[in-house]
Amino acid sequence: HRVLTGACAAMLVAAAAPVATAGEWIKLSDGLSFSDVGRFVVSPDGRYVAYTHDAAVDGADELYIAAVQGGTPVRLSALLPSGSWVGPFAFTPDSSRVVYTAPQDEAGVHELYSAPVSGGSYTKLNAALESGDWVTRFEISPDGIRVVYGAGIPGNPLGYVEIYSVPVGGGTVQDLGVGG
Repeated sequence: HRVLTGACAAMLVAAAAPVATAGEWIKLSDGLSFSDVGRFVVSPDGRYVAYTHDAAVDGADELYIAAVQGGTPVRLSALLPSGSWVGPFAFTPDSSRVVYTAPQDEAGVHELYSAPVSGGSYTKLNAALESGDWVTRFEISPDGIRVVYGAGIPGNPLGYVEIYSVPVGGGTVQDLGVGG
């Protein structure tokens, strides 16, 4: 998946949409004056947009969601310290949840989480990680029931990771073995 950021994404959206008058634009993000919106993904049903934004802490790119038709944005991830960021994120096929990685529980360690699009509480999906490991990648099953993820040491020159499967809303983690 390629992710568009910043001005490049704004130009693509502007080029794809019909020209709007000033009264037709809807601002979806809300934050402090120094804040920046980064990556974004539109839900499969077109009702929501999830995006990274340092709205509360300068330099901390947390995960937010907003209805495309407007409304108050909701932070899905935990509040992160400056210099931290949410990693990859994706909607489930039914647009009911967002799965993402972030260093929410331990500084510098990206783990796997799932949150309902309505906000509220997030659920950690991964099993306990070995020292130095991160959740390096994940994929949501086509039916949206499970998440398969890899955990290993980031930048491992051998490229080996342990592969796991877990229900998208949390539950028992299954060890699927080593992948490369």
